[in-house]
Amino acid sequence: MISVLSSFHKQADMAVPSDDEEEELLLSCRYGDLEDIQQFVIKFGEEAVSRIKDDNGNTVLHMTAANGHEGKHSVYKGRSLISTRSS
Repeated sequence: MISVLSSFHKQADMAVPSDDEEEELLLSCRYGDLEDIQQFVIKFGEEAVSRIKDDNGNTVLHMTAANGHEGKHSVYKGRSLISTRSS
């Protein structure tokens, strides 16, 4: 129970990315810019990463995989990207 509350508190303290910051993350994933991806995750958290989609519904996992950046998704600890679904 304590870990659930601390996780909720931790997520509540995270900043909310702007539309421009979300677009920058998608571009960083597209071009394999690992440093920018890591900085986004540090600043906004994994949950923010898992919610981001482009205008076509592509997620950050789509962007990294479709552009041949194998292994880049490991910066997200796998969980956020693998559980993300395009709808």
